[in-house]
Amino acid sequence: MREVSKQGSWGSGNTILVGNNMMYIKLSDDKVEKIKILDFIDMKCGRGWEIKGFYNREVILQTKKLSE
Repeated sequence: MREVSKQGSWGSGNTILVGNNMMYIKLSDDKVEKIKILDFIDMKCGRGWEIKGFYNREVILQTKKLSE
């Protein structure tokens, strides 16, 4: 499992951890959101994809132009 980001649409300080087709988002000290990733595309924040939020428990990704 690796840490992807400490920032996101959920506010500052939220840690996103990615494991084998599962993603865990720490919303607070006692609340963790667990998401199954069905179609995982290189999700490195700031490297082409940006996590935007949830819609019906699906992760919304937005393409992002890489700086040259």
